[in-house]
Amino acid sequence: MPRFAFLIFLPFLPGCLAVGYPSITYTPQLPIQEPDVRAFKSMSSGGGMSMVMTGGGWRRASIEEIPLNQGCVESHEDAYFHYLVGGIPVSFSEYRHWSILLYRPGHEIIEIPSRWWGRKLFEAEVDRLEWKPVASTQAQVKALETLCPPFENRPTAGVRQFVASEYERLAAIIRASSPRESANLLSTAMRLKESRSE
Repeated sequence: MPRFAFLIFLPFLPGCLAVGYPSITYTPQLPIQEPDVRAFKSMSSGGGMSMVMTGGGWRRASIEEIPLNQGCVESHEDAYFHYLVGGIPVSFSEYRHWSILLYRPGHEIIEIPSRWWGRKLFEAEVDRLEWKPVASTQAQVKALETLCPPFENRPTAGVRQFVASEYERLAAIIRASSPRESANLLSTAMRLKESRSE
């Protein structure tokens, strides 16, 4: 008998709730006209088994760079089976969320959340992207922290190396006017270069 065959009977037990359905999502094709834009896919997922108020669940997150193809980011798709089987004292679940992040130096991050696949019939592509310039160093650092969240090991090695080079670029710009802040940026860049992915 399959290992988790007993889950079939959980919905019929008192105090149980079961919800499950195939989840198919996508992001539309994105036009990229600017030569300095980089695209990334951010994915987070979780689930597992939990017993009453204790742990037992799992959570994963990743950020990876995706290529541009002839001036655009191609449409991406993802499919999995979303489910929640809740009972006493044990419950099981799995979920997934993802989006496309567009980075351009000196601008805010543009995030394109994934959406239900059925909308692809009407929203296969985005006509135009609106870039919002940022002037302060802090705002540019915030954009970089979206790609490489502090104290998290989500990005791939390639993403970390790219973000480190951006910290070094910012540090060089403000070296004369803000030497202490420039040193802090260089320290962050060094930490990213030395860090290892799981």
